[in-house]
Amino acid sequence: MSMDGCRNTCLKVEVLIAANLLEDATMKMEINRNLREIFSDRHVFDRRQRSVEILRQLKLSDVQDFYRETYHNLEKQPSLMIQVSVISVDSNKPANWRAT
Repeated sequence: MSMDGCRNTCLKVEVLIAANLLEDATMKMEINRNLREIFSDRHVFDRRQRSVEILRQLKLSDVQDFYRETYHNLEKQPSLMIQVSVISVDSNKPANWRAT
């Protein structure tokens, strides 16, 4: 990676850290954030602070290793399976019928 790429990545990490350190602008935002924790059944109310700690420890080599191990390793590469079900609107016509 070039020096500009490294600086750009470091800048993005710093922006993420700064965004996580911002206080909620309104009480409603804080309530909504806490409600998401409650309804997700995870109850990690200090999630933003934990994210900051992880981001501060993260090195560029960690990200590069993860990318290399995950996306360049065909055995570990994530896959996406899509299932499409077709339902006919008119029961008298087959599902693949098209008007011309």
